[in-house]
Amino acid sequence: MINPIFVPVSGGSLFSLHYIPTDNKDSRKWVVILSPFFEEMNKCRKQISLQARDLAGKGYHVLIPDYAGTGDSHDELEQITWPLWLRQLEELVSWVSNNGATEISMIAVRSAALLACELLSSPSITRNIGLLLWQPVINGKTYINQLYRLRLAAGLGQSGGAARESVTSLKEQLDRDQLLEIAGYRIGTELITSIERAELSQHSFVRCSGLRWIELSSREELKLLPISLKQIELLKERIQRIDSCVIRSDAFWTTQEITTSNELIETTSSCLISWSEVSSNESPVSNAAPPREDLCNTAPDSLPREESVIGMSFRGHENIEIPFTTQCKEDSLIGVIHQPAGKIPHVEAQSGKVSRGVVIVVGGPQYRVGSHRQFLQLARQLSSQGIYVMRFDYRGMGDSEGDYLGYEFIGDDIRVAIDEFLQRYPHLDEIVLWGLCDGATAAACYATCDSRVTGLVLVNPWLRTTKGQAIAQLKHYYLNRLFQREFWSKVAGGKLKLGKSIASLASSTRALMKSTGRALKYPDQESKQTYAGQESHKRRHPGNVVDSNHATDDLVARFATAAEMYRGNTLLILSGNDLTAAEFGDAASTNCQLKKFKSSKNTRVEYLEDADHTFSRRSWKLRVGDITVRWMASL
Repeated sequence: MINPIFVPVSGGSLFSLHYIPTDNKDSRKWVVILSPFFEEMNKCRKQISLQARDLAGKGYHVLIPDYAGTGDSHDELEQITWPLWLRQLEELVSWVSNNGATEISMIAVRSAALLACELLSSPSITRNIGLLLWQPVINGKTYINQLYRLRLAAGLGQSGGAARESVTSLKEQLDRDQLLEIAGYRIGTELITSIERAELSQHSFVRCSGLRWIELSSREELKLLPISLKQIELLKERIQRIDSCVIRSDAFWTTQEITTSNELIETTSSCLISWSEVSSNESPVSNAAPPREDLCNTAPDSLPREESVIGMSFRGHENIEIPFTTQCKEDSLIGVIHQPAGKIPHVEAQSGKVSRGVVIVVGGPQYRVGSHRQFLQLARQLSSQGIYVMRFDYRGMGDSEGDYLGYEFIGDDIRVAIDEFLQRYPHLDEIVLWGLCDGATAAACYATCDSRVTGLVLVNPWLRTTKGQAIAQLKHYYLNRLFQREFWSKVAGGKLKLGKSIASLASSTRALMKSTGRALKYPDQESKQTYAGQESHKRRHPGNVVDSNHATDDLVARFATAAEMYRGNTLLILSGNDLTAAEFGDAASTNCQLKKFKSSKNTRVEYLEDADHTFSRRSWKLRVGDITVRWMASL
């Protein structure tokens, strides 16, 4: 059982997922999992969720908090300081103790190790805690330098961006503006400076009862990194019980698609169980309280108000955020509803006005919060304008249960989310689906099956085909590069990796030549069997009308047919600096159905010329929200 709750702390509340032991609700063993910072938090979410479920099945309470300014918690990251995070985590540990914990362990993932190690050296922590580190970041300065390089790399896609920026200029900007925008995150000077100063070896670990250091490697020989060995030797002087291991796995915090490691789950759970068997953890200063009945035996919606809803502010506008769970077949889905402040559902139902709610269908490897909190910030912006919004994780993504089958099979998930939304707010007359990338494609194809959906916001829809991808790369990437100053600067300076560039160009050219004039074909027998299996799934689940996650040449036709069938209103938002949007534009210029769809009186098209795929700058995100609000007001 999972309870999504808000835990009250200084300065606000932390959104947290509480996984309750499957067979032993009276268990007093707790594990707190601290997520890594920034975009790695999104990449690691599924792995962390699977670990929590495994531990709950083995008799542990598991709590996964979102730090202030991250995930579903309050505030924006630019307002956050390192001392605030530490103070709130200290209070979170006290909250766990007050809810019956006699044994507490902590798992810190990647950069969270910097936070956890300082936390367990704090005099405010009154009990010993076992600490498990997943591929820990050892040095904060190195970590921040990687963020700087990420910002510089992003500038390569902007005209003249790379030529204007350097690490030195970024630091000067940080000193001047007191914040820096990196990969969509606006980070304040204090937080960046604090992370830069953080090092694992500088702490006393006075409240660390034991430490397990786990690294992941895909190399043939599994051994710890030399720098890790050095750190562990230093820590042995302060921690009595410390050991380490290396397991074979991909670095799931860096992969483009979501990947997970079963061996990491098994290793972590085995370690915690062994600690429980031999542990003589000290009790806190006061006797542990008994487990709270309301946390263990009630549905999430029945929790005390201060732990089930939270008041939020967006540019001075208050709204309420309510976490929920709902069932899609045998799997539990996790989501959050944004209810505008001052809105009273039963009063609105009597007003006679048409009320619309927005359901956000996430795209790509994201969960309900979105890359750089894109979907959360959008929902808060819409809610501040009086619009009800729902965000949710479909099966197999984020914190929801089940297996991920691909965006083409989320029709049941969308339907269940709408059912839940309208059950809670029956005064809502119509639903608008807001989708990005393959979420937009899935939303467009689903809308033809559900009359409750009267509006679509399709943002950079995914129409990937072998031919379309090749054309987009040749036309919108390689051709544009010829007119960029930094490209010729690299050529003149001998910094261009010519062999790699030529190989990439040749690959795109070959893909275009192979796909031209060809019908749908399978490159090998395995792909044919996969497609046949998806066809079978489609026949058994007719609501899931998008039926292939591969780059098949009929995706454009299927999307175009769905768009033509749809009779509602559509807002189409396209980025100017995005190959996915470019592929859509190319397809729309040659497909008659898409041409008709774009020019229809029911379709409004908006272009953000400089924006990237996820609108990673604050100005772009705000503009997308404003465009959506104005469009909905015009319906």
